[in-house]
Amino acid sequence: MTLEKYKKEEILLNAGIITKVENKIFPTVAGIMVFGIYPQKYFPQWFIAAIVVPGFEIAELGKVGERFIDNKRIEGNIATMYKETIRFLNRNMKIGMRLNPQTGLREDLPQYPIEGLREAVSNILLHRDLSQYKESVYSKITVYKDRIEFRNVGNLFGDNTIEKIKKPEINVEVRNKTMVRLVEVLGGVLENRHTGIKTMLDEMKKANLPEPIFVNEREDFVVTFYNGEYPELYPIELEDNKKTQDKKTQDKKTQDKKTQDKKIQDKKTQDKKTKDKKEDKFNKILQICREPKSMVEIMLLLEYKSSKSLKRNYIKPLIESGKLQMTIPDKPTSRNQKYISK
Repeated sequence: MTLEKYKKEEILLNAGIITKVENKIFPTVAGIMVFGIYPQKYFPQWFIAAIVVPGFEIAELGKVGERFIDNKRIEGNIATMYKETIRFLNRNMKIGMRLNPQTGLREDLPQYPIEGLREAVSNILLHRDLSQYKESVYSKITVYKDRIEFRNVGNLFGDNTIEKIKKPEINVEVRNKTMVRLVEVLGGVLENRHTGIKTMLDEMKKANLPEPIFVNEREDFVVTFYNGEYPELYPIELEDNKKTQDKKTQDKKTQDKKTQDKKIQDKKTQDKKTKDKKEDKFNKILQICREPKSMVEIMLLLEYKSSKSLKRNYIKPLIESGKLQMTIPDKPTSRNQKYISK
């Protein structure tokens, strides 16, 4: 659709970037957060507090008494905060190495799957509660020794539930519709609309790491990624998830075995039917040939259409087994050839 025939003001109004009140133009919250140079001028608490602590809890100190290994207040518009947050996470993540068995080339192994973290960052930016009741609250990202916790301002919106948001085929309610739509059009921040939670789950599974924990608290929505290095410290939720996943895996193995066993049994049954059917035909041929019969006569009596097939599959095996013989054995292809059972 071309926008040339529309005035800039109309385009911005219809896009939800600006609004008009008593013939005065004002930027919308979505407009400020997406296109503003420094939205925190108007909303000081709408930033992300990102910290790295040396231990497993906030209160734990490092070797030289430090409380934080890294500490950053991430501000700017949505795109700027997204880039800065990803940069912060990359800076504070261990990177391992392995050799690709197919190519023999070196591959980096990040401590957490970056695509899964991207989705968590998108969620914390786009789905925070921007209402007046939450203006004084900021979002937090805390990197612990064993996990990363994303604490978003505002719990799940509307009638959304954790079970519901895990299923991308189900439409979910969106809190900041205009902001989400603008970011989706611009690209770069929101790449997997409606599939963000599934992407987190899939990426952690591909990395052979525990499933992320989603907690819908009274005031916040919290997503936690565990790096798998301290399984003895896993919370009860992960243990329950693991038991559930193990049960699903075992159920699938059991179902697969049942399916395979059924296929094997069905094949055995079919093979037996085929064998019985063939054995029955052998007996009929021997019965027919108590008196010498030509190939044509046998075909007619058996209602068989192909002489080559009959000869290959039945006559020849019976002759080789000694149960059937030719009346003119010295001339197997004689037009007068007949067959008689012994």
